[in-house]
Amino acid sequence: MRYLDYLTATYDLQDGHVTDDIVIRDGRLWFRDLDLLGLVESYGTPLELAYLPVITARVRGMIAVFDAARRETGYAGNFVYAYASKANVAEEVVTTALAAGAHYECSSAFDLEIVRLLRARGLLPDDRFVICNGFKVPDYARRLLALRQEGLTGIMPVLDNPGELAQFAAAPTPTLIGIRQRITDGVSSIEGLAGVDSRFGMTWEETLATADAIDAAPNLDFALYHTMFGSQIEDEAKFLASLRFAAECYARLKQRHPSLRYLDFGGGVPVAYRVGFRFDYAGFAQRMLAEIREVCRGFGVEEPGIVGEFGRYTAADHGVHIFRVIVEKPAGRAGTSWYLIDGSLMVALPDIWALGQEFIIVPLNGYQRECHPAWLGGLTCDSDDEYRDKRNADGGFLTLPRLDPDEPLYLAFFATGAYQEMLSGVRGAHHCLMPEAEELVIEQAADGSRVVRSVPEQSVQEVLRVLGYEG
Repeated sequence: MRYLDYLTATYDLQDGHVTDDIVIRDGRLWFRDLDLLGLVESYGTPLELAYLPVITARVRGMIAVFDAARRETGYAGNFVYAYASKANVAEEVVTTALAAGAHYECSSAFDLEIVRLLRARGLLPDDRFVICNGFKVPDYARRLLALRQEGLTGIMPVLDNPGELAQFAAAPTPTLIGIRQRITDGVSSIEGLAGVDSRFGMTWEETLATADAIDAAPNLDFALYHTMFGSQIEDEAKFLASLRFAAECYARLKQRHPSLRYLDFGGGVPVAYRVGFRFDYAGFAQRMLAEIREVCRGFGVEEPGIVGEFGRYTAADHGVHIFRVIVEKPAGRAGTSWYLIDGSLMVALPDIWALGQEFIIVPLNGYQRECHPAWLGGLTCDSDDEYRDKRNADGGFLTLPRLDPDEPLYLAFFATGAYQEMLSGVRGAHHCLMPEAEELVIEQAADGSRVVRSVPEQSVQEVLRVLGYEG
């Protein structure tokens, strides 16, 4: 079977669309308006792409989804889109998300130095939320309070345990503050909450006591209740049951503390990590707001503003990694192969070996060739440097085009823009001293033209300097 016929039949492709953003046209693979084979012909491989217009589209698209859901459900509270920066803290990613209207969510003291720089450059308005999650070690708390003193009114520590409050109780300037409660997937009662083993957040009793202590502090404004269910919503009914319990907790707190006005549901929404992915974002937003509205009405309180922290959803889709298959080796089973690529999977995409993350893998060319079952392997001398299809119970082989000695086969990994660089370490020394690939940062200018900036592949000298071999 030809590879294009296999894809079309297996995933019911419509007009060559692998996803809304990925499309096969005349035997070549396009990512939105980018001819990926043309980029490879110009820049070579391995190649990393950071296509920033996708981030703008994701932020504005989700804001529009919740605005429509608010109108459809009559929901009175506002919606706050916060970019969870831990997904990718690269300057171009953060500034693009902020320019599209995102607020900022962070996790550490160093994050706040990025906030300081963005504010100085006029990219982070003072009334934009800076939601400070993570454990508040003294340096983190000190930098946070300093930024509030400098006029950043939207900065808000979210307390993860009761002991953190002491660092903010004497804040000299009115300061927003939140509480993170210990909730995970499947919890729908106070009794269930007591048995949660997560190291994040407070018990219900701790939440009540801490909220009372916040109200007693002269300059603290208890504004936000934070919960967390996970980001890749696999079971919507289970999510909505946990959300209903969170809304009940919010409503009880609101009755005791009238200043409370935001419910932060933590992780964002699912991301397309496989061909054929479907998720009804508009319907989900409507059901979510309707659920919260119903609960709040039952408790006689106003529905809250909704805060979503979108990390993967914001950043994942803008990233693409492209490799060339350079060697074919026979696998143990007759008629199968190893396809070895010109880079390292575990270095470029550490989620593969660390978390078993799946990615969308589509060839740039070879659509008229016959199909062939193959595993993918990287160039390091590590047995974990490989990729197998976890959904294929028959050995985990991927179905790919056969190799052709007259035309190299190129493979693109999509949805790689979240966490990969943060976990592997930007411009660091990597496993087996594999260099980081050349990166193309692509953005759209105000006049609609495309601006391309190239970050060269790491040199030997850069890597040796990181390891202390050169002064």
